[in-house]
Amino acid sequence: SGSDAYLTDWKHANYRVEYRVKTGKSGRWKVEGEFAAAKPVRLSMNVGESSQAVEIPATGGELEWRMVPLGEIELPEDEAVIEFKPETENWNPIQLRQVILTPIGG
Repeated sequence: SGSDAYLTDWKHANYRVEYRVKTGKSGRWKVEGEFAAAKPVRLSMNVGESSQAVEIPATGGELEWRMVPLGEIELPEDEAVIEFKPETENWNPIQLRQVILTPIGG
């Protein structure tokens, strides 16, 4: 619970995670996530019609946390959904503690 809470047991490649966000301004955002993974995995990060592959490296263990840069996305001023969907080939369980959005530019 609290700042130590995390999404655990993401064991199946048919599960996905969605974050509904409302930023208050449109623009480009840098995305980072805090993950723990015994083996590397690959996700797709989707926002609307946009999709990009994301590599999550092995972090040293199931509870060894590492901040991972996930790329940049374009978000509208109103509400949007950021979806993380596993690529089913070679999927390995991971844990997710947080996703951080940082505006790019002014």
